[in-house]
Amino acid sequence: MENQTLHIHQPSHLDQNDTDLTLLNRRLKSRQEFTLAKLAVRPAKAEVTRKRECDFWDYKQLEKLTGLIESHYATDKKVSFYSEQLNIKPRTLNRLTSFALGQTVYQLILDRRLKASREMLQDRTKIIKEIAYLTGFKSSGRFSRFFKEMTGMSAREFRRESFRQQQNK
Repeated sequence: MENQTLHIHQPSHLDQNDTDLTLLNRRLKSRQEFTLAKLAVRPAKAEVTRKRECDFWDYKQLEKLTGLIESHYATDKKVSFYSEQLNIKPRTLNRLTSFALGQTVYQLILDRRLKASREMLQDRTKIIKEIAYLTGFKSSGRFSRFFKEMTGMSAREFRRESFRQQQNK
């Protein structure tokens, strides 16, 4: 019994299970990346533990919703408008977006308004009152409160900071 080597072989079905699991994880990650990129939402809010996969119909509805929000975020802020356009009940639409993205339709609209606000604030030619109007606010005061609640800084502070960063580049 000199120099005998013991070889333990792992059953081949375990390798297959690892491969299947890796493939499923890649698919899920790819699907999440597609959804995040398509809907331009914040990754921190979109990380959700999924109980089931979204089906093709769900993704089509989310794509349509994205287009609607992109076109109407400044004029139509009610979930009912978007649900009517998609022929879905508001509650069902909110469940779909909450499940797939971790946000309600209203939160998605607010995020889009905030994104547009940030982009416009980096343009020195637009005054804050004009930006407020273009992003769907009836007054610059409401816009300022919204912006500060969402970012932690006023619109003026954000504008100054973004110009400082641009000058330092």
